[in-house]
Amino acid sequence: MATGSETGLDPVEQGDASAFGFLGILKPCGISSHDLVACARRTLGIRRVGHTGTLDPAAAGVMVLAVGKATRLISLLPSDKAYVAEVCFGVATDTADAEGVPVALASAAGLDVARVEHALAQFCGVIEQRPPLTSAVHVRGRRLYEWAREGSSLPETDIPVRRVAIHALRLLSFTPGETAIARLYVRCAAGTYIRSLAVDIGRALGLPACLTFLLRTEANAVVIDATQTVEDFTAAPEWLPHAMLLAHLPELVISAEQNRDLRLGRRIVGGELPLTRAYDDQGKLVAVLKSVDRMYQPTLVF
Repeated sequence: MATGSETGLDPVEQGDASAFGFLGILKPCGISSHDLVACARRTLGIRRVGHTGTLDPAAAGVMVLAVGKATRLISLLPSDKAYVAEVCFGVATDTADAEGVPVALASAAGLDVARVEHALAQFCGVIEQRPPLTSAVHVRGRRLYEWAREGSSLPETDIPVRRVAIHALRLLSFTPGETAIARLYVRCAAGTYIRSLAVDIGRALGLPACLTFLLRTEANAVVIDATQTVEDFTAAPEWLPHAMLLAHLPELVISAEQNRDLRLGRRIVGGELPLTRAYDDQGKLVAVLKSVDRMYQPTLVF
């Protein structure tokens, strides 16, 4: 794990306005993403903490938190995520997961590995899906989960279809039965709803289906082995190295004079790469640069 100094955040200065760093936390089942952010704020004594993507309370896995000025980098991080998910065929619920009330039942006794793998192949690539009723997507001026809490009837056709990308979808294991269980590996772009994917796979098989387990194993290039449990984090926070999250951006070491120019909003010589992370000679991230007329122009300065 990285130390505070490797992220530009000195542990003794965590409450300072210059706080800067990334954290990888293993969110357990039973707490919300907001709860985890609130825990980080209390532990670090810093208000400015953001996340790079939520997980449902019933789900577990990697959550990446940005602290202080690092929140400005969230949009530049790699957005792909990976999951291990269990789908139950033969049961559908009103929330599309195991937390909901069953709304449809059917026998999945005839389902086998070959049929499941054939169905999965249909969902690789760019697909269309509707967010689940318990999501935060706005419809008619309100979030879907607000409609659901009130028990309001909202036609499925009123929920906007969105395009998402599934990069990999593999069957890890299959347990046959009246209610069959498929364990899947999913690698996808940001914005993909795994609950909706479970329902759609079931629909392709002619069966009701719901998500019964979800573990996020990777987010923003941070793998689960690089995370801390909540208990370990609150006892001794460990900071992720920049390179883990920003390796997709080329690196440039700049001089003290160039650093001063960037902080004054001036361009510096270079500009061969479209987007670059700039470090000083002490290894501290000082700016993100973009190429303009064969010069480097600062877009973010820390």
